[in-house]
Amino acid sequence: MAALTYADAAPGEVLGERVVQFVPCRWGFTNDTAVATLASGRRVVFQRVAHPERAQILVRLLQTIPPHLTAAGIQTPHLLHADLSLRPPLLIREYVPGESANHMLDMAASAVSLARQMGALLPLLAQASLGQLALDRTWARPDMLAASTRSWIRESGGLLSDSLKDVLGGVIAELAESWPEDQPVLAHGDFCPVNAIVEGDRVVALVDLELARIATGSFDVAWWGWVVRYHHPERWKVIWPAFLEAAGIVDTPQFRRHTSMLQILRCLELLADSATPGQAQGWAERLEATVGWE
Repeated sequence: MAALTYADAAPGEVLGERVVQFVPCRWGFTNDTAVATLASGRRVVFQRVAHPERAQILVRLLQTIPPHLTAAGIQTPHLLHADLSLRPPLLIREYVPGESANHMLDMAASAVSLARQMGALLPLLAQASLGQLALDRTWARPDMLAASTRSWIRESGGLLSDSLKDVLGGVIAELAESWPEDQPVLAHGDFCPVNAIVEGDRVVALVDLELARIATGSFDVAWWGWVVRYHHPERWKVIWPAFLEAAGIVDTPQFRRHTSMLQILRCLELLADSATPGQAQGWAERLEATVGWE
């Protein structure tokens, strides 16, 4: 996607100020995102939405969720303006100084620090008021997740081997029995290092809320573990215990099995939701690899 330009963003009409510089972000990979510096020196984030059909949903999330996170003690950028008539649609959000936290995984000490800080965010997320948030609740109840899983299996068609379908059938059968006795919480939906912003070595904000949902408290835990384990397996072995300890989670066999099932089903969901055959094949391969962790 081409770099953001003055013509694309029409900043003079939107914010009443001239844009003097655009710098592409190192985070926000789904959408084309850049930091815009205005003539006054103020900085804001310009984001062009890659999937226009989801722009209205994203706007609603950015209007409703940040106040709940702020009240829970978690900083996240608020939406300043949206123009859905543009193609691609344009969102303008608050700028949070810093960079994506995933670089902290490069060194052992900073990786442990990141794990502890992100683990400590989970109890805060769990405290966020749900109010009347109209969010997806597929992952909030085992019966709803089981029904969706059957649908994802049908949608994934020939990309699933018979042995993998057998594994998924076993997961469906176990869901209700293994489901923790906790209340659904506000889940970030893509809780992982790349969606945390750090200044120096301190996590200061969470970004990219477009996958937020109401879910079991294990959802964000499982996904953080999957992302780190899949992309940084050696680092995961060391920092996973620190992450769980900071989150107040006891690592039992039951917890490990439940987490594994959530990781498998999340990969399946992303496979079924893939926009292209190439993306679907990629998630099919990740799903196979995840099942192999068992």
